[in-house]
Amino acid sequence: MAYENVVLSREAKKGFVERMKKAFVEDDIVGLKEISNEAIESVALVEDKDLVDISLIAYSLYKLISKPHYTEGRSWAMFVDDVLDDLDEVHALVRAGKDLHGILEEDIMRDIAIMDESYSNYLKDVLYKARIKQASRLYALGLSLNRAVALTGADKFKVAAYVGTTRIHDRPFTQTKSVKERLGYVREVLG
Repeated sequence: MAYENVVLSREAKKGFVERMKKAFVEDDIVGLKEISNEAIESVALVEDKDLVDISLIAYSLYKLISKPHYTEGRSWAMFVDDVLDDLDEVHALVRAGKDLHGILEEDIMRDIAIMDESYSNYLKDVLYKARIKQASRLYALGLSLNRAVALTGADKFKVAAYVGTTRIHDRPFTQTKSVKERLGYVREVLG
């Protein structure tokens, strides 16, 4: 199963990066949110840090695109170019089977943080919120709270409060799918 997880993870990364780039270029808010959710569901199976980062980035891009004060600002075009260049580099590394060595966090997440800091009117720290949201999803998918927090870098107490408030762990998708069914879903998504 370990080899299968490595292969699944590499193929998942490639597919998610391709889809994320396309959705970002097309301002596809729904597509970015779906990519974020699907990537974090894959993490529940393979616990891959790069997939966590892909999920966090897709979620953050979804939040940024959905707020007009970001996309109408003068720096948006430069931000888009930077993110697309970074996604091209990530895609090339994944396609070549190379390790990403933190490029997602060092480049794309840094660009998101800079954009968020310079334009944030009412949306505070989009990456921080993405970490809490995705850690809570991992917890709902069956990972321990400690493991979900370790993978996402979220604050444990904020995640616990979020889970308690939203009751995300009571949602039907977390109770009806076995690991085998989730693996089948990921395989289906990846074609």
